[in-house]
Amino acid sequence: MKKRYNLTDLDCANCAAKMETAIKKIDGVNDATVSFMAQKMTIDADDGRFDDIIKTGGFRVGPYEVEHVLAEHPAVLECSVIGVPDPLRGQAIKAIVQPAPGYAPCRELEAELRDFCNQRLAEYKWVRLVELVEEMPKTISGKVQKGLQRRE
Repeated sequence: MKKRYNLTDLDCANCAAKMETAIKKIDGVNDATVSFMAQKMTIDADDGRFDDIIKTGGFRVGPYEVEHVLAEHPAVLECSVIGVPDPLRGQAIKAIVQPAPGYAPCRELEAELRDFCNQRLAEYKWVRLVELVEEMPKTISGKVQKGLQRRE
């Protein structure tokens, strides 16, 4: 008798690894199939990678809309939006921003960026935290390493 594994309740942070482990338990599945299945299951058709989705206050928020709004501010050279643990909401939306030349990192700029976004977004998409960084961690191909930002 085959067992059925429910993959819908997996934690996003370790989603791919947990899925792979669960799929390997199914009889007759080889390693190539497991890798393909885990990769396909971490992709969300509308909002990019499944592990990028932020679950906040019962809502699912794709970071791309928040990043798009944030990028419109003249003080933003580059930005990234991630979910961080929050006892009240599950996850809070955190913006990581590399300031444009001529803008000094300070508390006032953090508040200005947060207010700028929150005036343009629905309340459940509000940025709760802003971190200003000198440089964004990137892959060799120039993409921002959100996984690394989530772990920091």
